[in-house]
Amino acid sequence: MFELFSRDLTPEEEEAVTAFIRRAATVPEADGAAHSDPTVLWLKAQLVRRWNSERRAQAPLDAVEPIQIVLGLVAAGLLLVWTLPPVARALSFIGL
Repeated sequence: MFELFSRDLTPEEEEAVTAFIRRAATVPEADGAAHSDPTVLWLKAQLVRRWNSERRAQAPLDAVEPIQIVLGLVAAGLLLVWTLPPVARALSFIGL
């Protein structure tokens, strides 16, 4: 399930995205004008550059996320084991 949200693209997926963007650049707009306007192409290039930057910045965080989950579960388990004796004593003291 989590694979659907992965930010890592395989080389085949990157090629597919590149091919899609190239096809999108050649599709005429609704008013009939082509996307040959340099401003539109520059904006698209900036958007792709920003996406790539975000993906590179997010990659280390995505790699560490499973480690954080495991360490959090270990810490919760240790906390539970650490607090069981005092809780058991308190419950036996009040007669439960």
